[in-house]
Amino acid sequence: MLAAALAATVLAAPGPHDPLPAQPLGGRGEPSAPQPSRPASRTKDGPTEFELENGLKVLLEAEPGPPWVAIATAYRAGDRDEPRDRPGLAHLFEHLSFDAAPEALGIDLRRHIESAGGYINAGTGRETTSYYAEVPVTELDVLLRIELQRMANPSAEMTRRALRLERKVVQEEQRLRFDETDMLQDRVQQEALFGPAHPLTPPNRDVALEVGQHRLEDARWFGETFYRPDRAAIAITGSFDAEAVRARILALFGTIPSLPPTSRPDPIPAVTHGRKEVILHRSIVWEQHFQLLKLSQRVPWAAAQIAESLLSRRIGRALLRVSHSCHTTFYLYRDAGVLEVDVIPAANRTLHSVAKLTAEALAEALGEVHAGPEIDGARRREIYAERRRVSSRLSRARSAAAALLRGDPASHESRLAALSEVSPEALTELVRALEKGPQLALSLKDDPKRFRPFLEVVTP
Repeated sequence: MLAAALAATVLAAPGPHDPLPAQPLGGRGEPSAPQPSRPASRTKDGPTEFELENGLKVLLEAEPGPPWVAIATAYRAGDRDEPRDRPGLAHLFEHLSFDAAPEALGIDLRRHIESAGGYINAGTGRETTSYYAEVPVTELDVLLRIELQRMANPSAEMTRRALRLERKVVQEEQRLRFDETDMLQDRVQQEALFGPAHPLTPPNRDVALEVGQHRLEDARWFGETFYRPDRAAIAITGSFDAEAVRARILALFGTIPSLPPTSRPDPIPAVTHGRKEVILHRSIVWEQHFQLLKLSQRVPWAAAQIAESLLSRRIGRALLRVSHSCHTTFYLYRDAGVLEVDVIPAANRTLHSVAKLTAEALAEALGEVHAGPEIDGARRREIYAERRRVSSRLSRARSAAAALLRGDPASHESRLAALSEVSPEALTELVRALEKGPQLALSLKDDPKRFRPFLEVVTP
């Protein structure tokens, strides 16, 4: 059945759009009196982390320095939350909301931020959508009010004229960033690891074409369903008065009432077993091999970071003479983890031989006894990397907001502490789980005679 599903090479034509579940389109109702926050977790002169009664999570990380701040707001609303017949809806809503929220307050956001010398942007991923900016501290209140508007009334000021414009922009971005091979590769990977019906598996549809058919009602439904305080997190880093900002956040966002649970809960991931091998042929100038391992469980962030560093060193040493480059990455999802080993063969090596050597190196790396000095070295590398990240306010704010949504350590101090506290036993347990979990071997192979990518499923 998997072979038949993966063998399809033509993207499915868009089907009819069925009605989405009815949702109120007029906002969250009347503002309530500010609600108290749950007890704050803080250290003296350090970060402040708290949660409002409506579920909004907040991290404030104040520090001495120039009067600038970075703010990031993340929503648990990404590609995986889209209905299967509405691919690209999360990305489209991000574009619509980026302009609609400030317009509802009469603010030309781009001009306002550029005149202040700041930077602002947004992005949609597989699991989250984030809005982020780096501005003088005097502009922080403007951004908080815009985010309040987006969270309290997600579909306000969204017009059909804006929809027509943003559909074209999103279509162009989709075509520029993802060619047909990239989309096919992504779908093959996720389908083999999670199953064809899992939300992390992209549907077999032309996303750019589908976006052009989304309606304003679709976008409004998405915002009203997923842009909620209990699915959101705000992180602010930089030089600011933490007590004053905390009070301001309580006064603003505490007026959003608590909402009933979302009508579309996050599904449990499909469980797959065994090993699958797939070859994806494409017309490129290099060949590449991926070895992926899946964990069908939530993965602790700190243990995953150290395991990635440890395995990366072991696999890199084993493939040093046969690869042009070798990278190991641990992807963390809400309810799963995927370890990816990405190898480009050296000029004198065939893709088949490198694929075989990669599988052997990975099996050996997972099977080795994890000695104390080696774990300590991996821990020191990750702590050093985390300390280097502290220099960027904006990257810290973005990673902190995403971590708050996942329930991982969010502040710089808590991340350092978590890395220091990972025990050898916890690391060994994680590596053993990877060793026993499902695997996917995916090879990207040159085939200049073909103009379209195609799949070849290989029986292990």
